[in-house]
Amino acid sequence: MYIDLKRSQRNTIEERIRLLRKAAAEGLPDAQKELGDLYKQGGAVERDPKQAEYWYVNAAMNGNIFAILQLARHLTEARTDQESLVEAYAWTLVGLSRAGKNIDLARNLRNQQDILFKRMTRLKYSRFHLVHQGESRAEVIEKQVKPYADHLTKWWDGCHELAQK
Repeated sequence: MYIDLKRSQRNTIEERIRLLRKAAAEGLPDAQKELGDLYKQGGAVERDPKQAEYWYVNAAMNGNIFAILQLARHLTEARTDQESLVEAYAWTLVGLSRAGKNIDLARNLRNQQDILFKRMTRLKYSRFHLVHQGESRAEVIEKQVKPYADHLTKWWDGCHELAQK
């Protein structure tokens, strides 16, 4: 059950949002991603970055690869702490491993990685250059991200194996 808020003319906005929330609560990833978009943008619902992140995470964990991109963007824009930037970068790695032949999605994920790399280098990782003199900043960042990305990938794969049984 997917609700397209733009095409449905029979229901009021409130009714359409109620149906979207119901579908999202039932675990439909497209509805979860759409609800994340609504909370991120505001307008039809009150803008709420925490709710946006909640629904993006749920949609990503339920297999919506476009939610992975939105989640990475959200974590990059909404937070500046090291853990969030590492998490966002890890999500882009998961997304790239799932993008398949979707070239536009892969390009957007790579662009997001570039943004994250620059932000991580400028804001959080400049001090690592002194600590790890023999390594490039990219190598240091990769060491930080890889274990987290591996964990996310295993968790993501496990969720899909359970869902298929």
